Amino acid sequence: MAQHFNRLRFSNDIGLDVHYLRILSGAPYGAASAGEVMNVASTMRARGGDRDIYIETWAELGRRIAAQAEEALAAGRRVTARAAHLRASTYLRAAEFFFPANRLEERRKVYEESLTQFDAAAELMPHPVEKVEIPYEDGVTLPGHVFTVTDDGRPRPTVVLCGGVDGSGEEMYLLGGIPDALARGLNVIVFHGPGQRGLQLSHPHLTFRPDYEVPLGAVVDHAVGRPDVDAERVALYGVSYGGYLAPRAAAHDRRVRALVANSPMRAPLGVIMGGAERAATGVAEQLDEAGWAGQAMVENYFMWNHGVSRLEEFAARVQAFTLDGLEEQITCPTLSLVAEGETDIATEQARRFHHALRAPKYFATLPAVDGADTHCGISNIPYTSAMAYDWLAEHLR
Repeated sequence: MAQHFNRLRFSNDIGLDVHYLRILSGAPYGAASAGEVMNVASTMRARGGDRDIYIETWAELGRRIAAQAEEALAAGRRVTARAAHLRASTYLRAAEFFFPANRLEERRKVYEESLTQFDAAAELMPHPVEKVEIPYEDGVTLPGHVFTVTDDGRPRPTVVLCGGVDGSGEEMYLLGGIPDALARGLNVIVFHGPGQRGLQLSHPHLTFRPDYEVPLGAVVDHAVGRPDVDAERVALYGVSYGGYLAPRAAAHDRRVRALVANSPMRAPLGVIMGGAERAATGVAEQLDEAGWAGQAMVENYFMWNHGVSRLEEFAARVQAFTLDGLEEQITCPTLSLVAEGETDIATEQARRFHHALRAPKYFATLPAVDGADTHCGISNIPYTSAMAYDWLAEHLR
């Protein structure tokens, strides 16, 4: 059962309403405008608000803002251009987010439009940004970005930021509050691993795998091999599903010197399905009554990126995703963050994870009174990021 959390109420569909909030969460970093988001919500209500209209409305806005960015850059207004490119990236990503996974080529095109806008913004950012391809397996590379404090080449403490089941590496610039990390002297690396769409749109067979220490180990390999990374001060920060992926890697990799899990998932299936004992058929019945946003989430971020076509197959596959017995193998200091608005099951799993740790450990709640109570604290990212990066800066000092 979900706890109370603050909502925008732009839509009666809670899944869609949370997605509007997710888009607005980038506003502190110039990646969204309240007025533009409210206008889309108003347009959606006026036009009937179905899935196709949602995609079309965000795509139209993203392309219009992208044109404004090009005009500003041509006129030499680099600050204006950077902000517009970043907002265009956000809005095109909003269109792509719910784009049907079975229309792969069309979806990839919209994703690449968003990525192009992000890369254009990155070229104008005040801090260095490097686009990278990280060696993985069988000649495949993991796409990503490295954000560094300055371009002086000095080795600095570095955070590998791992997004969730529906996250993209570029969006983690916002959801992971990367500007806040850089301001605290921390480099940050983001990437797309198996199951995350920046990789899977090009390699559909590379779905989420339970042993995520393998792809994350490849990212840590890349990190410690860089001259601008202090190999003795590398941390992992996992957000949402990353609360399973990052602890899993930390349990297997002693090069990881600090871990933040926001929030820890011992058994993702229980969190996603509302309890391990709950049958997939029961969830399917609820989805039949849910709005299109919930159904699209299941299609794109449960089934497609886990390589299955039915909820029963998803449940069977994700049963293998577990941290049970691995908490004791984590040796680095660990911070567990849990938003007050998480479900009872998610909160219980986070506390059980924290209790099982044998390493130095810290537990903190993201409270409703500070507006940080939505899943992973995305409703107040500057607050959430301050907690994570102040702690990391202290432990990587």
